[in-house]
Amino acid sequence: MEKDKCIEGKLLSKGIKEYKIIRTISKSLKYIEYFGKTSIEELLEDKMLVRFKTEGGIAQFTVSSFQSDNIIDTIIEASIKNTMKMSFQWHDDNFSNVKIEQNKNYNRFCSFSVDDYIMWINEEMDNVLKEIKLSLNTVYTVNINKYCLRTNKVYLEQYNADSEFLCVENIKFKRKAKLSNIFFKDHIVDSIIENLNKAEIQSNNINLNQKQRILIKAEGVSALLNSYILMYYSNYVYLNQSFIKTNYIGKQISKSNFDLIAMPYNGIKFDSEGSRILKKVIVESGKLVNLLSNNSYSKYLNLNSFGNASLDMPNTISHQQLIFKFKNSERITYEAIDLIIYQFEYANMDFKNNEFRGIAICSDESGYFRTPISFNIKDAFDNIYPVDDKSTWINNVYCQDVIILR
Repeated sequence: MEKDKCIEGKLLSKGIKEYKIIRTISKSLKYIEYFGKTSIEELLEDKMLVRFKTEGGIAQFTVSSFQSDNIIDTIIEASIKNTMKMSFQWHDDNFSNVKIEQNKNYNRFCSFSVDDYIMWINEEMDNVLKEIKLSLNTVYTVNINKYCLRTNKVYLEQYNADSEFLCVENIKFKRKAKLSNIFFKDHIVDSIIENLNKAEIQSNNINLNQKQRILIKAEGVSALLNSYILMYYSNYVYLNQSFIKTNYIGKQISKSNFDLIAMPYNGIKFDSEGSRILKKVIVESGKLVNLLSNNSYSKYLNLNSFGNASLDMPNTISHQQLIFKFKNSERITYEAIDLIIYQFEYANMDFKNNEFRGIAICSDESGYFRTPISFNIKDAFDNIYPVDDKSTWINNVYCQDVIILR
């Protein structure tokens, strides 16, 4: 019998009628080739978060699926006794219209083989080295997860996967290639070679003046937004690491030129708290209407927590896709552009000064170059215009090319 089903039986035998059992099964590989030496780390993890109602309140515990039945019995009894010491929110979510989807990540999970992945990486890198005569250090990590939600009303499964590939030439360490979300059988040779060649871009320092037209390509917009959205997380607000304060909710914080919407990431229907993930508007017509909040911090800020907790790290919010919908209907053409920002190799927010800082790959009339760049984030968002109607998902952000008029 599956361990989550076994725990369900133990809860029912103790008269517990409302419960959520969130089971996470992770299959992971970390492959490292460093100066000719190879190391391989393989991990299989199977754990459960169990939350249930008692007469005294809500109890919770975590347990490995490899624990014995006797130990689990002891943990359940201890959790019931400690119910009064715990403070959690309980959400009665409706999953009646949610279906289990057998997508690519389902197939990746079921067919996961460390040997297949190692053989694939070796073949791809052999083909890279035939084209580029370099000595490379390589790191590849892949995580494929299965999440099961079992309640007194429903049983659901969902799957997601992520990976990161990095190779760096091991003489001057200046040329590198970094790819995300690549998996077994993907053809990555051309992308690696293209990225290794990009690394030869020269460095330059520029100063932004007040009257520039700056075109930011979608990949750069993605990095900017992923840095900016941290300011709306409840944990950043609670720890005073944001310009947002709790009393800002309901107030105008910017011009009415964009909405910020959180959407489920890669088909994820429930989070690590067993809560349903639904569309959640954060900024609407320039007014702050909500924060991204999970159970850990919402209780401190008197906020509702739903559909935001990370499946892998419950104290964070990391599996939401973000959509910026620009209200300004005016379209700006590509003409008379002073600077094009293609991507940010580094992006960060200085919340005290409300300043965005990054290392950007740019071009102007002098050619391509890499440069430090910074600007006031509020001023930027008050002067952002979409270039066209074409948008795409990049690093969990639905974004498009934009122009900042300075």
